[in-house]
Amino acid sequence: MILIFGIRDRLCTIGSGRFRCPHCGVDRDYELRGARRWFTLFFLPIVPLGAARPLGVRCASCGASFAPSVLDLPTTDVLRDQYGVAFRRCAAAVLRAGDPSSAVARAFLVDEYRELLGEGGELTDDVLDADLADADASQLAVYASPVAGRLDARQAERFFAACAQVALADGPLSADERDALRNLGESLNLSAAHQLGIIETLRAPSERSADGPDAVG
Repeated sequence: MILIFGIRDRLCTIGSGRFRCPHCGVDRDYELRGARRWFTLFFLPIVPLGAARPLGVRCASCGASFAPSVLDLPTTDVLRDQYGVAFRRCAAAVLRAGDPSSAVARAFLVDEYRELLGEGGELTDDVLDADLADADASQLAVYASPVAGRLDARQAERFFAACAQVALADGPLSADERDALRNLGESLNLSAAHQLGIIETLRAPSERSADGPDAVG
């Protein structure tokens, strides 16, 4: 009797879940496809040899396939949470550099947080007070780091502008507020000129250029 045996790979689904599809631009369901090596007898798989090797990720909506490393990217929901925490901490540090007791500035921070986060973006006084107690303007780069490398130019501008709005809410920028915004802008890869341009668009016409050409430099 002749025995025909060998080893061959078989495709299989290793797992599934939610991921941020680079093609769709939003969170979608996915299948993680892989290959598993089998010992075969008469071309039939008999014994699996080792674990399956991931080959690619397929989006269940658009059908596009990607390298398994795409699953290392955070989903939209995770990004949203990280963005919210980063903004809260950065805005609190900027506010503390000015007048943290200013009702106007505090209200601006709460409003900006709600606008940036959308539904569910509510910030209570207790949470804001806790953020202010821990805030340190020298740590702005650390606060922004979870999202800084993931923001495009428009998003970085929006993030910086929201924090600048908080600083400007109670009047012209103080020296400490300018330093805080400069640290934040640098962590977001915004040049001093770019930072100043953003701030100038936020101030009332009568206040523009009041701090001179190096308002944040």
